Amino acid sequence: MTIKPSILTSLIHPKRAVALVVISIAPYSIFAQEEAAPASPPNPEAISEAVDTVVDRENQAISTQEQINSISDQTQSLESEYKIVLRELEVVNKYNDQMRAIIGSQEEEISTIEADLAKLQDTQREIVPLLLRMIEALDQFVDADTPFLIEERKGRVEDLKAMMDRGDISIAEKYRKVFDAYQQENNLARNIEATTGNVNYKGESRTVEFLRVGRVAFYFKSLDDKLITRWDTKSNDWVVVEDDSERLNILRAFKIARKEIPVDLLVLPVTKP
Repeated sequence: MTIKPSILTSLIHPKRAVALVVISIAPYSIFAQEEAAPASPPNPEAISEAVDTVVDRENQAISTQEQINSISDQTQSLESEYKIVLRELEVVNKYNDQMRAIIGSQEEEISTIEADLAKLQDTQREIVPLLLRMIEALDQFVDADTPFLIEERKGRVEDLKAMMDRGDISIAEKYRKVFDAYQQENNLARNIEATTGNVNYKGESRTVEFLRVGRVAFYFKSLDDKLITRWDTKSNDWVVVEDDSERLNILRAFKIARKEIPVDLLVLPVTKP
């Protein structure tokens, strides 16, 4: 018996478009069998199972394609991250190379500094005795020198002696202060200065005015100008100036030191060498 396409269509389970393909092919197959020999009508359950199989495979194909797409996206993302990491690695490598060069230079500098420190320690062992000898020589010089600004100068020497026993002052600073003291003593020989102070003269303390002309001459006069004396380096004592011209020149020198009159050439009495 021949089954018409319209009847066959009603027997097929209508699920998806794939089913239509089966429907369109089925009549030709049936007709071919009909021409060859009479056949039984197709089983609707078998057709339904076939359609379900095709649909399942299509769904699997869709799911597989989705997995492939996901993996492809992940691969592209990983590739991008990999390229970024490569660029960062290149930057880090260049930075590390630069740091190695800097560290190498610093290590060489450290070696040089350590060698210098070793030399400095030897130098310090030699400098400390030298500074002590210089301070002692300065102390003896102040004692033997003309007694001007004696308290200030002796105080400076005592400060140097106390400084040498302190551990919180570096050798370099001690060295600088000792040489500063020598420089100050040296500067005293290059100026003229008038000051007021007290002097013990003939067992009597007096307030007088002192005049220092470098280290060449040292005088004092009473406040009423009646007594004028000079320091005699041979006798280490005060000698009264009695010559009127010498007294006049000394008084003029006082005024020059106080900047009361312009600087002038004066002849002053001094101790013969």
